[in-house]
Amino acid sequence: MRLIISIIICALSLMITQGAFAGNSIKVFVDDVELSTEVSPVLHDGSVLVPLRSISKMLNADTHWDAEKQTAILVSGNLTIGIKPGVPVAEAGGQEHLLDVPARISNGRLLVPLRFVGEALGCDVKWDARDRKVDIHNDFWSRLMLRGPVRAEELGLKVDAPTPGIVTTDSKILLDGKIDDRLNGRIIYAGVSKGEFIRCQSAIIADGQFSAAIWLPYGPGEYEIRLSIKEPFGFEILNDNTLFKTGLTNTDPRDLRYLTPNLLIDCDSPEIVRLSQWLIAGKDSEWEKVKAIHDWVATNIAYNTRGLNYAGAISTPAASRILLDKEADCHGYSVLTAALLRSIGIPARIVSGNIRSESDGRDLGGHAWNEVFLDQRWVSIDVSWNAGFVSGDEFKFALRHKYFDPEPQVFMVTHRRESIETW
Repeated sequence: MRLIISIIICALSLMITQGAFAGNSIKVFVDDVELSTEVSPVLHDGSVLVPLRSISKMLNADTHWDAEKQTAILVSGNLTIGIKPGVPVAEAGGQEHLLDVPARISNGRLLVPLRFVGEALGCDVKWDARDRKVDIHNDFWSRLMLRGPVRAEELGLKVDAPTPGIVTTDSKILLDGKIDDRLNGRIIYAGVSKGEFIRCQSAIIADGQFSAAIWLPYGPGEYEIRLSIKEPFGFEILNDNTLFKTGLTNTDPRDLRYLTPNLLIDCDSPEIVRLSQWLIAGKDSEWEKVKAIHDWVATNIAYNTRGLNYAGAISTPAASRILLDKEADCHGYSVLTAALLRSIGIPARIVSGNIRSESDGRDLGGHAWNEVFLDQRWVSIDVSWNAGFVSGDEFKFALRHKYFDPEPQVFMVTHRRESIETW
């Protein structure tokens, strides 16, 4: 009798356990068709991971394994993606991206972060927490992103402003036009160049229209503007991706490169402006304002330790995104600080170079920090070094001001400037 009862209890336990796991399973849909996988998708640290071959097949991407580099390669149209198991950085289109969760091997299958792969292939990826499912839409936008050159006529692009050959006297022009409304919610990029100087801004497409103020920040002279729906390479819009270009002239004698917005330092973002105005309320001097912004960034933005041991370059999000994420690497700290300062009319720029350990002088590699124009001189400020320290894999907040306008001879012991970012 006891044996029968034990068997019944075990059977019931197994049924309950299986039911619990079934209820917690994650489903993935691509254009409303459920993804079939040999290894079930998993949710790890807030990210859904799926078998690479399954998702790449559904998204019409070819895959192969590079044994020499120990890297999985996806190829779709002109796009190549490289993902290495256990490494928190992946490459897409020649640029490196920090992953929320690295790819990993499970039951002989390579599981990859679904959002990264989907968005890299130009898809919309949405997570439904209540139903534990992911919806992926591989649509008009996706096909555009994976194609070669796209012509303006295909997208119904009509640029109302700027008109060719326009002359501006205040370093600013209006970008205004119309485009296929299937691109609503997407971004149109405006690349501005003057000789060797290049920067980029953007505008959101809504109701088949786009409009934005575009800056010509490098003083008087001849400029070229290019438009593209494809993300620029660095800040340069490549010839093959250019939908529209025209020349224009700026007669404003001012150099505004360290006061105006660009693709990363979006100092005109409403979120950035609101925060900076709140931080400087009641502050009279520029020094007080700069210190208030420095202290807020140093006590509210955590250092992103996931890419700490990675030697390559990692792409930096815009300042307004860093504000949401509440974490950044050294370049991200510098981008956010520059955006907040530019939004209140204080010139700020990003410099980069090599750094050495405070304790033993070891070479720590590349680093970025800020220079701020105060009292007719450029003042060095390293917010990330003033924010705290890394213990193991964890960042510890510990505000200090050692690298807020340090004596130049002291600063040079640990920081060696090599370049200034002119955008």
